[in-house]
Amino acid sequence: MLNQDIWDGYESRMRLLNPFFSFGKGIQLGPHLNPYIENILLAVLIELFYREVRNNDARTERDIVEIVQEVLKEMKLEASEKDSERLVTGLLYSNPQTLEAFQGNFYSVKHRTFEVHQFKYLIPDLETMGDNAPSIHYKLSDDAQFILFSSREITSELSISLEQLYMIQLLKKGNIEGVLKQTDFLLQRVRQLIAKETAYGREILREPKIILREGFDDRSKREQEIRKQFQEEDENFRHMHMLLFRIEEKNEGLYDAEAKIKMNEIRDRLNQTTIKHAEFNTMVTRNIALILDIRTNRPDLLLRKSSKRYKEDVWEKLIRVEGVPDEHILQEILNPLFSPQSPVLFSLDRVWAKQRVLTEKVVTTQPVEQEVYEMKTFEYVLRWENILEKWIPILEELLKHRTFSLHSLESLEGWSKDAVELWSQFTKERFTVPVKVFTNQSYKDEREEFIRRAIFRNPKYAVLEGSVFYVDKHYSETMRYNNFVLITDGTLRLKLAQEGE
Repeated sequence: MLNQDIWDGYESRMRLLNPFFSFGKGIQLGPHLNPYIENILLAVLIELFYREVRNNDARTERDIVEIVQEVLKEMKLEASEKDSERLVTGLLYSNPQTLEAFQGNFYSVKHRTFEVHQFKYLIPDLETMGDNAPSIHYKLSDDAQFILFSSREITSELSISLEQLYMIQLLKKGNIEGVLKQTDFLLQRVRQLIAKETAYGREILREPKIILREGFDDRSKREQEIRKQFQEEDENFRHMHMLLFRIEEKNEGLYDAEAKIKMNEIRDRLNQTTIKHAEFNTMVTRNIALILDIRTNRPDLLLRKSSKRYKEDVWEKLIRVEGVPDEHILQEILNPLFSPQSPVLFSLDRVWAKQRVLTEKVVTTQPVEQEVYEMKTFEYVLRWENILEKWIPILEELLKHRTFSLHSLESLEGWSKDAVELWSQFTKERFTVPVKVFTNQSYKDEREEFIRRAIFRNPKYAVLEGSVFYVDKHYSETMRYNNFVLITDGTLRLKLAQEGE
């Protein structure tokens, strides 16, 4: 005996599955297209759904043919005009000659016999068509929408935008139960994306070289596309909040206690999702800035290190096992270890930029021509208190007028040597602030470190991220510092990132 539990909901499940079983079936276009028919038609359904919820009326049969052609072009599939038209008629009708709907059989538990289930994927959108409309505008039937959205219960591949548009449509229809369920899906989807983005950032920090791997999703290369997508999603959230308010206003006094509870739940979940989406936006932006910072300021992290180790690969696996057949070979192996030579000679500019050096004359009993000079290094600590005190007003002037001239100062009295040297740093070359300045880590470049400390002191200076400092020098004008040093005057200029080129 069959368990009676299997018949509970059997008919409704078969009615939902029949459109799956018939999707794309019966269309014959030849071996070059037949294996891909379901893929093509699903892409067409998604585009039509986007147009429907955005109130785009380009949904006539001719429009759908054009959508098919665009999909084929994107998928790099060759097809004739006739093939495109055949795909459209195969989506509209089971039999193009008789314009029949699709059919599927199901077993009726009540009548204990098989019955016929008729359905369509596309139906006329009567709400957007006038009485004298020259062409029919099509929209997805409930069966087609089920095909489109059922996958979100077993996968997380659908985009936030598509989930949002579905929820907007449910709100327009006043489907409270559907909206309540959709808010769960949407909140869960955003949380999954946050977890994925967190892991993405940690992976980059742990192994920066992954950004060079083939197939790596380099978000920085499509930053504008991502920003545009976030703007669209933010607009969708605002639209949903507005629709929810209108529904409550329209039905004020008509909802019973249970309906009011559900509306409050929808509002709470929608607020949670909006907040989480903003958090996700911040995380994506931070990871993009991290990739750009590594590429621009820390290219050394992308260098591939040798996987060979002397102890394991030379000594343990070769010399200790095989021995050394000739003493000259041993000499060739050991010489580089005990007499290392640097393969790269750095320029003097780089040496002086990285360390401060004192020259001390050592008096000896040797002849004068053989006097020895010993080079000693020491760590120099910058006086950041004085730098910030003197340079914050300069930042304010730059943000207000975009220019600052050193000559506008009456004197450099009270300026430390470090504050003066920072002027030289800013004016020696064009300087671009990192797209994202991380205030919890120090920077080697004094200009970057100054910006970091300024932002840490007052977050309003974060507007400088991605901005450019450059200078117009006036060689004929100078300022004197400490009675000994003459500084060439110049006009320091600022171009904020949002102002563009």
